Amino acid sequence: MKPFYLVSLDDDVVSQPTLCRPVRFLRWNGRSDLLLVSIDPPLFGRPLGYPRGSVSSVVLASRESIGGLQRPLAAGHAVHVLLPKRKIGEAVTLSENALYAVSWSEVFPSLEMAEEAIRRIPCEVIPALYPLLLGNLADKAILSWSFLIFGFERHWCFADVFTQFCASKEALVPAGEVTSIQSSFLKAQGSADASGILRIARWASENFDPPSVRRSDEIYLANWLYVIMDWVFALDRTPDVHLALADEIAEEFGWPATLAGFSRKDGFPPEDEARRMAAWQTWLDAERAKWKPET
Repeated sequence: MKPFYLVSLDDDVVSQPTLCRPVRFLRWNGRSDLLLVSIDPPLFGRPLGYPRGSVSSVVLASRESIGGLQRPLAAGHAVHVLLPKRKIGEAVTLSENALYAVSWSEVFPSLEMAEEAIRRIPCEVIPALYPLLLGNLADKAILSWSFLIFGFERHWCFADVFTQFCASKEALVPAGEVTSIQSSFLKAQGSADASGILRIARWASENFDPPSVRRSDEIYLANWLYVIMDWVFALDRTPDVHLALADEIAEEFGWPATLAGFSRKDGFPPEDEARRMAAWQTWLDAERAKWKPET
């Protein structure tokens, strides 16, 4: 069976095209057509109530007809996305309570078809914006432990950012301590212990953040606003969806006056779309110069 793509058009769990590589069919609760797949990129466990970090494989079950995944796939074929409660290993037959559903999604034979389906999402269906990963922050922020803590406390970034950041040159962690600190973070993540994650991160900030990278909460807030607005602007969406997302973010940040050219509480006429998108780009260009790290 060839690889295919999975995407959710009506919830936040699979909010981007996800490559599925079939592993094998499974038997469960009287069905023999459930498909175990490895996925890339992985789903992230904490929002799914799955405390052991990234989810790199899921089980798919056709919603429309038994055996639907055993036939050639049609674009938009609907599936249940299920997660195992325990590692499946080499099992073929699963116990009655081995799986639980986390999403209703659709499968597509190609990436192009999946991306086209996302572009047709109505404006009122807003994809999950957060949390972000460390890669989303590259070249957009003055990275420091305290900056990441500020974002993590507000659910704007995953706990994974701390593990990734620990090994970066900006973290200033001595080479001999990187592995042990990363292990501490992973242990806290595995227990879904947000307070433990923050305790380790604050210790790292106290020990490794030099005064030159420490900023006020006001500056951290402005930098995070730029990071998130830049990330959303780069998404492949129609202008109406882009601007709906901008308004959602502006509301979360308290309708900052700096965004008034393209996002404000009292709204804009529909015919202003093109002008608003241009104003958003202009704002990003000005902010980019402000936040780009020195090299």
